[in-house]
Amino acid sequence: MANYKYPIGFTYFSKPKFRIDQQVKSWFPVFREFGASTIIFKTGFNRAIPEDIFLCAHENELIPMIQFTHELPLARNFNDAAFLLDAYVKWGVQHFILWDKPNSKQAWPVDGWHYENLVDHFLDRFIPLANYIVQIGATPILSPLQPGGDYWDTAFLELALKGLKRRRLDDILERLILSS
Repeated sequence: MANYKYPIGFTYFSKPKFRIDQQVKSWFPVFREFGASTIIFKTGFNRAIPEDIFLCAHENELIPMIQFTHELPLARNFNDAAFLLDAYVKWGVQHFILWDKPNSKQAWPVDGWHYENLVDHFLDRFIPLANYIVQIGATPILSPLQPGGDYWDTAFLELALKGLKRRRLDDILERLILSS
């Protein structure tokens, strides 16, 4: 077997108190000692994670990633999301996980859960962000899905990929990473 080293990553605390400089400077070296190369920050679209967090990640040789765990914004709120993405790329983030378990009913607001066209509803929110992420030179990551889920995970994945292909979004498909 080749001497391939698998990357190890950690999801960092999402509570604001763990984004205090003292906490970050304590935890990040510990992650690095455990062999981590990546750190994932879970957040929403309502406020940016402070730049200092990313500087500390880079100082500790950790590759920062962002996972937007909240519902992806509608088109009318795209500019706010684009502003955040631009800031994060400027601060060294190159990978963005878009949403968390969109095949789960609890990931959606009550009026957002439309079982019969859920994947298209998801893609309508995913595509503008993924396309913009590709345009700014970063990599979109398809959200992890709930195994089984309220909408079967493998069916959701298949329909999402077919939907991207049907819409001829080759730029997204060429850069897209799947997560689990």
